Amino acid sequence: MSALDLFGYLGSAVVALSLSMTNIRRLRWINFAGALLFSSYGLLLGAWPVVALNGYIALIDLWHLARMRRPREYFSLLDLPSSPSPFLLQFLAHHRADIDAHFPGFDPGSIRVWNGLWVLRDALPVGLFVHEEGARGEWRVLLDYVVPAYQDLRNARWLFHEGAEELWARGARKLVAEGRSPAHRNYLEKLGFHPCGDPPDRLCLELRQS
Repeated sequence: MSALDLFGYLGSAVVALSLSMTNIRRLRWINFAGALLFSSYGLLLGAWPVVALNGYIALIDLWHLARMRRPREYFSLLDLPSSPSPFLLQFLAHHRADIDAHFPGFDPGSIRVWNGLWVLRDALPVGLFVHEEGARGEWRVLLDYVVPAYQDLRNARWLFHEGAEELWARGARKLVAEGRSPAHRNYLEKLGFHPCGDPPDRLCLELRQS
Protein backbone atom coordinates (compact mmCIF):
# COMPACT_ATOMS: atom_id res chain seq x y z
CA MET A 1 0.00 0.00 0.00
CA SER A 2 1.43 3.36 -1.04
CA ALA A 3 1.63 6.53 1.03
CA LEU A 4 -0.96 8.06 -1.30
CA ASP A 5 -3.38 5.21 -0.56
CA LEU A 6 -2.91 5.76 3.18
CA PHE A 7 -3.60 9.47 2.69
CA GLY A 8 -6.88 8.61 0.97
CA TYR A 9 -7.86 6.20 3.74
CA LEU A 10 -7.10 8.89 6.31
CA GLY A 11 -9.44 11.31 4.54
CA SER A 12 -12.18 8.64 4.48
CA ALA A 13 -11.71 7.94 8.20
CA VAL A 14 -11.96 11.63 9.12
CA VAL A 15 -15.16 12.08 7.09
CA ALA A 16 -16.64 8.93 8.67
CA LEU A 17 -15.69 10.22 12.13
CA SER A 18 -17.43 13.54 11.44
CA LEU A 19 -20.70 11.74 10.66
CA SER A 20 -20.64 10.09 14.09
CA MET A 21 -20.62 13.45 15.89
CA THR A 22 -23.82 14.55 17.65
CA ASN A 23 -22.50 18.06 18.27
CA ILE A 24 -23.17 20.06 15.09
CA ARG A 25 -20.22 22.43 15.50
CA ARG A 26 -17.78 19.55 16.03
CA LEU A 27 -19.29 17.70 13.06
CA ARG A 28 -18.68 20.71 10.80
CA TRP A 29 -15.07 21.17 11.92
CA ILE A 30 -14.15 17.50 11.48
CA ASN A 31 -16.01 17.25 8.18
CA PHE A 32 -14.13 20.37 7.01
CA ALA A 33 -10.81 18.69 7.85
CA GLY A 34 -11.88 15.55 5.99
CA ALA A 35 -12.93 17.54 2.93
CA LEU A 36 -9.56 19.32 2.88
CA LEU A 37 -7.75 15.97 3.06
CA PHE A 38 -9.83 14.59 0.20
CA SER A 39 -9.26 17.73 -1.88
CA SER A 40 -5.51 17.31 -1.36
CA TYR A 41 -5.80 13.62 -2.23
CA GLY A 42 -7.62 14.46 -5.45
CA LEU A 43 -5.01 17.09 -6.28
CA LEU A 44 -2.20 14.56 -5.86
CA LEU A 45 -4.06 12.10 -8.09
CA GLY A 46 -4.97 14.74 -10.65
CA ALA A 47 -8.64 13.86 -10.09
CA TRP A 48 -10.21 17.28 -10.56
CA PRO A 49 -13.84 16.26 -9.86
CA VAL A 50 -12.70 15.00 -6.43
CA VAL A 51 -10.91 18.32 -5.82
CA ALA A 52 -13.95 20.34 -6.90
CA LEU A 53 -16.51 18.35 -4.90
CA ASN A 54 -14.54 18.30 -1.65
CA GLY A 55 -13.47 21.91 -2.05
CA TYR A 56 -17.17 22.78 -2.31
CA ILE A 57 -17.95 20.70 0.81
CA ALA A 58 -15.16 22.49 2.72
CA LEU A 59 -16.61 25.88 1.72
CA ILE A 60 -20.10 24.81 2.84
CA ASP A 61 -18.69 23.69 6.21
CA LEU A 62 -16.93 27.05 6.63
CA TRP A 63 -20.12 28.90 5.74
CA HIS A 64 -22.10 27.02 8.39
CA LEU A 65 -19.35 27.52 10.98
CA ALA A 66 -19.37 31.26 10.26
CA ARG A 67 -23.16 31.32 10.72
CA MET A 68 -22.79 29.58 14.08
CA ARG A 69 -20.35 32.24 15.27
CA ARG A 70 -22.17 35.30 13.99
CA PRO A 71 -25.36 35.53 16.05
CA ARG A 72 -25.06 36.06 19.79
CA GLU A 73 -27.10 33.36 21.46
CA TYR A 74 -29.53 34.36 24.18
CA PHE A 75 -29.51 32.27 27.35
CA SER A 76 -32.17 32.35 30.05
CA LEU A 77 -33.55 30.23 32.89
CA LEU A 78 -37.00 28.87 33.58
CA ASP A 79 -37.82 27.41 37.00
CA LEU A 80 -39.15 23.87 37.23
CA PRO A 81 -42.43 23.35 39.07
CA SER A 82 -42.09 21.42 42.34
CA SER A 83 -43.83 18.39 40.81
CA PRO A 84 -42.78 16.96 37.43
CA SER A 85 -44.66 18.31 34.42
CA PRO A 86 -45.62 16.08 31.45
CA PHE A 87 -42.95 17.84 29.37
CA LEU A 88 -40.25 17.14 31.98
CA LEU A 89 -41.21 13.46 32.14
CA GLN A 90 -41.15 13.18 28.35
CA PHE A 91 -37.77 14.97 28.19
CA LEU A 92 -36.28 12.58 30.77
CA ALA A 93 -37.69 9.53 29.00
CA HIS A 94 -36.46 10.65 25.58
CA HIS A 95 -32.91 11.36 26.82
CA ARG A 96 -32.78 8.49 29.34
CA ALA A 97 -29.85 6.65 27.76
CA ASP A 98 -27.69 9.77 27.40
CA ILE A 99 -28.52 10.94 30.93
CA ASP A 100 -27.60 7.50 32.31
CA ALA A 101 -24.28 7.65 30.43
CA HIS A 102 -23.35 11.03 31.93
CA PHE A 103 -25.15 10.82 35.31
CA PRO A 104 -25.48 7.11 36.17
CA GLY A 105 -26.59 7.82 39.72
CA PHE A 106 -29.48 10.13 38.79
CA ASP A 107 -32.84 8.64 39.79
CA PRO A 108 -35.88 10.84 39.00
CA GLY A 109 -38.13 8.52 41.00
CA SER A 110 -36.30 9.35 44.24
CA ILE A 111 -37.02 13.09 43.96
CA ARG A 112 -40.04 14.14 46.01
CA VAL A 113 -39.80 17.89 45.47
CA TRP A 114 -38.15 19.09 42.29
CA ASN A 115 -35.72 21.99 42.59
CA GLY A 116 -34.35 22.84 39.21
CA LEU A 117 -34.16 24.97 36.12
CA TRP A 118 -34.49 24.70 32.39
CA VAL A 119 -31.58 26.35 30.62
CA LEU A 120 -33.02 28.00 27.52
CA ARG A 121 -30.86 28.77 24.51
CA ASP A 122 -32.65 31.11 22.13
CA ALA A 123 -35.85 30.05 23.94
CA LEU A 124 -35.18 26.32 23.35
CA PRO A 125 -35.06 24.10 26.48
CA VAL A 126 -31.69 22.45 25.79
CA GLY A 127 -30.41 22.06 29.36
CA LEU A 128 -31.84 20.65 32.58
CA PHE A 129 -30.28 21.55 35.93
CA VAL A 130 -31.61 19.76 39.03
CA HIS A 131 -30.29 20.40 42.53
CA GLU A 132 -30.88 19.71 46.19
CA GLU A 133 -30.83 22.73 48.48
CA GLY A 134 -28.71 22.62 51.62
CA ALA A 135 -27.79 25.04 54.40
CA ARG A 136 -26.24 28.47 53.77
CA GLY A 137 -27.02 28.48 50.07
CA GLU A 138 -25.24 25.23 49.26
CA TRP A 139 -26.74 23.51 46.24
CA ARG A 140 -25.88 19.88 45.57
CA VAL A 141 -25.98 19.26 41.82
CA LEU A 142 -28.03 16.16 40.99
CA LEU A 143 -28.21 16.71 37.23
CA ASP A 144 -26.58 19.14 34.83
CA TYR A 145 -27.66 17.75 31.49
CA VAL A 146 -27.56 19.27 28.01
CA VAL A 147 -29.07 17.62 24.93
CA PRO A 148 -26.46 16.12 22.55
CA ALA A 149 -26.64 18.78 19.82
CA TYR A 150 -25.68 21.49 22.35
CA GLN A 151 -23.03 19.72 24.44
CA ASP A 152 -20.37 22.35 23.77
CA LEU A 153 -19.79 23.81 27.30
CA ARG A 154 -21.49 27.10 26.37
CA ASN A 155 -24.60 26.32 28.42
CA ALA A 156 -22.57 25.44 31.51
CA ARG A 157 -20.20 28.41 31.15
CA TRP A 158 -23.16 30.73 30.96
CA LEU A 159 -25.05 29.08 33.83
CA PHE A 160 -22.13 28.95 36.27
CA HIS A 161 -20.40 32.20 35.32
CA GLU A 162 -22.14 34.82 33.15
CA GLY A 163 -25.56 33.75 34.41
CA ALA A 164 -24.49 33.02 38.00
CA GLU A 165 -26.28 36.21 39.07
CA GLU A 166 -29.56 34.39 38.41
CA LEU A 167 -28.51 31.46 40.60
CA TRP A 168 -27.44 33.93 43.30
CA ALA A 169 -30.85 35.61 43.12
CA ARG A 170 -32.44 32.21 43.75
CA GLY A 171 -30.35 31.71 46.90
CA ALA A 172 -27.36 29.72 45.63
CA ARG A 173 -23.96 30.55 47.10
CA LYS A 174 -21.99 27.36 46.47
CA LEU A 175 -22.48 24.47 44.06
CA VAL A 176 -21.37 20.98 45.06
CA ALA A 177 -21.01 18.26 42.43
CA GLU A 178 -19.55 14.77 42.24
CA GLY A 179 -17.00 13.94 39.54
CA ARG A 180 -17.82 10.25 39.37
CA SER A 181 -15.87 9.61 36.17
CA PRO A 182 -12.60 11.12 34.86
CA ALA A 183 -14.52 12.71 31.96
CA HIS A 184 -17.09 14.34 34.24
CA ARG A 185 -14.42 15.48 36.69
CA ASN A 186 -12.50 17.06 33.80
CA TYR A 187 -15.71 18.81 32.69
CA LEU A 188 -16.28 20.23 36.17
CA GLU A 189 -12.68 21.39 36.52
CA LYS A 190 -12.91 23.21 33.17
CA LEU A 191 -15.82 25.15 34.65
CA GLY A 192 -13.87 26.18 37.75
CA PHE A 193 -14.95 23.50 40.23
CA HIS A 194 -12.24 22.41 42.68
CA PRO A 195 -11.84 19.54 45.19
CA CYS A 196 -13.46 20.38 48.52
CA GLY A 197 -13.12 17.52 50.99
CA ASP A 198 -14.52 14.04 51.39
CA PRO A 199 -15.44 12.08 49.40
CA PRO A 200 -12.51 12.55 46.98
CA ASP A 201 -14.83 13.07 44.00
CA ARG A 202 -16.57 16.02 45.68
CA LEU A 203 -15.96 19.31 43.83
CA CYS A 204 -17.25 22.79 44.63
CA LEU A 205 -17.78 26.11 42.90
CA GLU A 206 -18.22 29.30 44.92
CA LEU A 207 -20.64 31.62 43.15
CA ARG A 208 -19.79 35.30 42.90
CA GLN A 209 -22.23 38.17 42.73
CA SER A 210 -21.31 40.63 40.00
